[in-house]
Amino acid sequence: MASTIQPHEIRNRYRERIKRLSKYTITPWPGLESLWKFIENGYSCHFSAGSLQKMVEEGAPCNIPPDISIVSIPGEGDLSSKFSITDLQNPHDLVGRLPSLVDNSQSSQLIIIENICSDTLTLLGGYYDIDPQFFAQYTNVLSWYQMREKVPERLTSLPSTRNVEDFLLLRHVSTRELFEEDDASIRARSVIWPDMKNTRLGDSAGRLKPISGPEDTFPPIAFTRQCFSVWCKKKTNSNGWIAIMLLDRPFQLRRKYGVLGPSEYRNPNLRPNGDDEFDGDAIRQSFKKAFCSSLKQRCSKDETYISTCATNTFLALYEGYRIIASEWVVVDEYVKRELANIERHLENKEPTFQELEQHLKELYRIRRRCNKDHELVVEAASQCEKRGQALWPSSKTTLQGNAGDVTFAERHAHDLEEDFKFILANMSITISRIEKDISLLMALVAISEGRQSLRENRGISFLTLVATVFLPSETVATVLGIQTQYGPGARSFWMLWAVALPLTVLVVLIPFAYPGVSRWLNGARGKYAKKEEKTGWWGFEEVREENGKRDEGVELEEVEVLQASASGVV
Repeated sequence: MASTIQPHEIRNRYRERIKRLSKYTITPWPGLESLWKFIENGYSCHFSAGSLQKMVEEGAPCNIPPDISIVSIPGEGDLSSKFSITDLQNPHDLVGRLPSLVDNSQSSQLIIIENICSDTLTLLGGYYDIDPQFFAQYTNVLSWYQMREKVPERLTSLPSTRNVEDFLLLRHVSTRELFEEDDASIRARSVIWPDMKNTRLGDSAGRLKPISGPEDTFPPIAFTRQCFSVWCKKKTNSNGWIAIMLLDRPFQLRRKYGVLGPSEYRNPNLRPNGDDEFDGDAIRQSFKKAFCSSLKQRCSKDETYISTCATNTFLALYEGYRIIASEWVVVDEYVKRELANIERHLENKEPTFQELEQHLKELYRIRRRCNKDHELVVEAASQCEKRGQALWPSSKTTLQGNAGDVTFAERHAHDLEEDFKFILANMSITISRIEKDISLLMALVAISEGRQSLRENRGISFLTLVATVFLPSETVATVLGIQTQYGPGARSFWMLWAVALPLTVLVVLIPFAYPGVSRWLNGARGKYAKKEEKTGWWGFEEVREENGKRDEGVELEEVEVLQASASGVV
């Protein structure tokens, strides 16, 4: 990396590198083609062709500049710098403020970028020689709960490959209330799409219309999908490090559909004291603001945290993981409320067959999403257990990492592990509850189907009774309508009664004779079965018994001979 190279040259070289990897590689890595399209078009999404064309006609892609902040963490003994968070008003100022990997200072820098653009992406990638897969997995917008893409686009790297990667990706769900317009056409949808004038990554959001009772009405909830990606590399000549954090902008709807409220998670930090600075609800507007505010608050009170973060990258992300864990708690609570409403609806009223089917389909959808959410939380817990990536600087690997720093970092990492274990335990209970409700609903559906069958059988019985009532008149009319020699008044009319009356008596006697005939047949079948067990098939069983006795006698004789010979030897 030469500092004399101009920014446009750095961008062009990185563009060519990505183009070469995505176009001319026999087995390209997942996401590289999407990364190249992102660099060319300025956005990435998985909309349908019609929706994409409409989006382009309305003026997309997004022209909002990236929101960039640089966090400076001073190292131990570095008196020339102090902890600071600098917000760049103009993204073009990033060129002159990028820290160098060959810097001799002990400080570390974290570059936070929200809503990254193609120019910033290629500048950072070329300046720090970043593996394109870091940007590819972030810009590759895939559906989370369905598989509409080609399978190669979803292939994950092997654990042995991940051990040598210097980046990671973490996905989570943020819940926000949805205030819809009266004429909104999204009321019948379960998936909503973002306003592409506000973001460059078109991740969709799930829409939940809660089950409401006569006394309470709940607004719809949007489950927005957020990504959190981090790259880090140790400085060449010191114990400091440089990291890049990529974040999504908060999900926003198009104005004609409605607006979304702020995030609803509980603040993971303790309540501030009376003289502490507190940002209030401003931190809930975006993940970036919440992370920077929590990091600033912790660093202002704990000098040990600052000095340890300078040599431990994962500890610097501690507040980000706590926010994500808090978001998952909210998701689980909304699912529990939906289950409680379904169970209450089943208890308080007699649901119809259509309502049971509707609840069952809703539970199937919730189960599918909960299983995927469980996988995402397991992934986050695994990252906490591994302390990020193996190549990231930590207090154990740096020269200045003493025992106190290691213990301090391990304690915080253990706290994160406990947080995600708590979430996984709650999610497991919720998934088990969903399975029980599904079993209950399937039983109720079966009972409802049985009741419906009984009602249909009663209708058929009524029709049979009506037919029986009119049977004599139909019979008389049929007889009187005979025009042959067997008709009324003819010479052979008596033959009709000679044949019909015995048959009628036989048909009437069959139901009365059936039980006795059935018992006789069962008895005969039982006697035949016992005889077969006794004699075997064609008498072979007796032969086997005689052979068995003969063989047993031979074995006894052999044992006696062996015992006699043994006594002679002794």
